[in-house]
Amino acid sequence: MKDELEAIKPLPAVLNQEFIAANQADRVDNVFTGTNQECIDKIRKDIQEKKKVVDKVVVLWTANTEMMYKPDIEDVADLKKRIADNVALPSSVLYCVAAIEEGLLYLNGSP
Repeated sequence: MKDELEAIKPLPAVLNQEFIAANQADRVDNVFTGTNQECIDKIRKDIQEKKKVVDKVVVLWTANTEMMYKPDIEDVADLKKRIADNVALPSSVLYCVAAIEEGLLYLNGSP
């Protein structure tokens, strides 16, 4: 089992370092970068690939605790505009949007 786990290579993650503690930056070594929409599209593609090989996909956010996002997102239209305008958003928001667009359950497990 240990050998099997060690053989697993994590997919590059979407991460916006503006929302994590500065002392975490040196630990970030497998990141996909792009616009908000490119990041959402990448996450969706990863989800779609996993759907081909498993019976069920659930997105569970357990990455670094992110700083609170301000100003608050007012509604879906506001969120879509921020995505389109490439306003800096926490990665958890981008994963959540991708999960919703794929019709999946999204759980935020970070404090």
